[in-house]
Amino acid sequence: MLHRIKNFAFTAALLAGLTFLPTTLKADPILVIRPSVAPNAFGSPSFSQYTNNVRTALASNSSTGGTPNTPAYFQQAATYQNSMLVVTNFASWQARANPGAVFGPQYANELGSRVTFNTIIRDSNGAQINITSGYTDQVTSSNSVFTTASRTRTEYSIGVIGVLVGNDGILGTADDIVLTSGTGSVDAIVTVSPGIGDAVLDSSGNLAVQQAALDAEIAYLNSLGTFTLTANLSFGNSALTSSTVTINPTQAPTATPEPTTMLLLGTGLAGIAVKVRKRRKASEADAE
Repeated sequence: MLHRIKNFAFTAALLAGLTFLPTTLKADPILVIRPSVAPNAFGSPSFSQYTNNVRTALASNSSTGGTPNTPAYFQQAATYQNSMLVVTNFASWQARANPGAVFGPQYANELGSRVTFNTIIRDSNGAQINITSGYTDQVTSSNSVFTTASRTRTEYSIGVIGVLVGNDGILGTADDIVLTSGTGSVDAIVTVSPGIGDAVLDSSGNLAVQQAALDAEIAYLNSLGTFTLTANLSFGNSALTSSTVTINPTQAPTATPEPTTMLLLGTGLAGIAVKVRKRRKASEADAE
């Protein structure tokens, strides 16, 4: 009888203690999307700084980051000109060759830009998260031209980075620890992906030929009229989060070429037509 009483007392004490154990309910991650124009991830010298600006801005819930009037500047927007979708393998910015002369020396070595759906992912309870849960993105366009296939990333990269708070305990500051490969638990994940851009490739090295190719690209994009891009993003078992932007036609700049330029254009336009028809969507092979 005494043995049974002791067992009952022990069980009652154990159950009573369990009622005071802390419980942590992990909620679905929260995704916040802030689209903007981004420099070409494939070789533009300002892409790394742009990524840092996005990380800092999104961590502080800001819609801007960095130095205005530079290619690395982050500024959230909902409407864009189609010239902001053009990426190249030669110096350009917003479909203008020789961008240093047009926009300023800070743009001289840029390789075009893309509209990018930047995102910060955090757990609502402050728990750490891991890319192994899977970051999935897909972009649809109202005209289907820029619609991409759904893809899931389970490792960090230059476009899907893990962020650990540094010694100052503040997310988005200079002492953050940033992961761009592998996996691991982090305090937040910041993406500069997906990015949508149409590529114009030219290896002639001739400025007039390059500008003619860009003008032909703008003529093609203008023929599409106004359209929308919608990013559909999720992380792990989170609900789908979406963001839509509008792309408007661009008024192509007109300039009277010099006689020597006219000759170059006459001999180069046939090749340009072929190159433009062979355009590819840069979003299909994001380095991120």
